[in-house]
Amino acid sequence: MISSRISGALSAFACGAVVALVAIVSREDVFAAKTATVHTCAGADGTLHMTNAAVPCAPGERRVRIKVRIPEEKDCEEDSARLQKLESRLKDLEYRDRMGTLRAKRVHAPFEVVTKNNGRLMRIEEQNVTFYNQETKPVVWIEADSSGGLLQTQTASGDREAVIAAQGARSHLLIKEKDEDRVDLGRRANGFYSMQVYGPANKMVAGIGQSLAGSGILLIGDAAGNTKAKMSFDARLGTVMSVLNRAGTEVGTISALAGGGVLQLTDAAGRSMVEAGLTEANVGVVRTLPGKCHFGMGILGLVPNCVVGRP
Repeated sequence: MISSRISGALSAFACGAVVALVAIVSREDVFAAKTATVHTCAGADGTLHMTNAAVPCAPGERRVRIKVRIPEEKDCEEDSARLQKLESRLKDLEYRDRMGTLRAKRVHAPFEVVTKNNGRLMRIEEQNVTFYNQETKPVVWIEADSSGGLLQTQTASGDREAVIAAQGARSHLLIKEKDEDRVDLGRRANGFYSMQVYGPANKMVAGIGQSLAGSGILLIGDAAGNTKAKMSFDARLGTVMSVLNRAGTEVGTISALAGGGVLQLTDAAGRSMVEAGLTEANVGVVRTLPGKCHFGMGILGLVPNCVVGRP
């Protein structure tokens, strides 16, 4: 075995080797200088073998004297501790080698990864991976196909989940609760980006993003998903804020023209009834409709329907 061969060699090389060398030298050398001289004979090929000081070397060999330090007892203890740690590591490597955990293996999907108690940790199939929690409930999915990739996570109860996906023309982050969308942020199939917030029954109650014209737009809706307020940019009217009634009809707008701001209120049929703004001469005007603008002066009982400021 690996450990028995290495540990045996190391043990022989450590304290035991030096003690054996010291045993063949004189006692006077040992006690005088804490060192010992080892007598060896060197052959023509460079090999050394130990000998006694009184024994001559063989013909063709020459004597080589090596001075070594005599190890103290604490040195031997430290060496022994290191050897024990090394033996422990070698035994662990041999165990892992027997179990096959050190050798690389190629496994074909589908397959599962389990704990020592056969609890499911992960399942890998050809195009998706599923991860399980400590209760072996699936909580994470990774999917990869020809359209792109998807990462889905959920709580242990499955009530809430988050999805990050980049597939085809879409790339988005989706947060769901009890199988209903709550937040959807990303790129739509039409190429525009937006964030949508949903209320009950997957009804959008707020949204911000790009309009079909490519400019910014903000929508606010009621719990039923009906749009009640809108802010957008129009190339002709500039920035526009709109308010809608219960029926979804736009009944009030504020816009920013090149000359200034304009306020318009309409009836349920969409007809303009009140207008306020600035003329081209930068004069403020407020009028009620329908009818032409008149000030009620000189005509008995006629109520004025215009207020015009003076520059």
